[in-house]
Amino acid sequence: AEGKLAFTVQILKEVCALFEEDDSSSSWQEITVENFLNVVNKQADELHSCIKGHGHMKKKNTKLQLYFKRLSNEILKKMGHSAEAWELIRKEIKDHLIRADHLVSSLLTSK
Repeated sequence: AEGKLAFTVQILKEVCALFEEDDSSSSWQEITVENFLNVVNKQADELHSCIKGHGHMKKKNTKLQLYFKRLSNEILKKMGHSAEAWELIRKEIKDHLIRADHLVSSLLTSK
């Protein structure tokens, strides 16, 4: 269970890092992005506090890190951080957040 929580925390932190890139070309209002990041960071912090000893957080999933790095490099940077690139990122992240929610929810129902 702690491994799943740590994986989810890493997803949330990677999402935040991605959304902190240059979003000046996105069609989102700055306050909307700030509110989104505040919620995602708060969820990550609260889930992180559920991990005993926080030992699982020292070892990050490198495949997940590489995936988010590819999103940044292959979509955002290559497309010049355009509104179109941000829309692709938004769709990808939405899918990831839904999967992360299912992962954490499965921990609640498996008890």
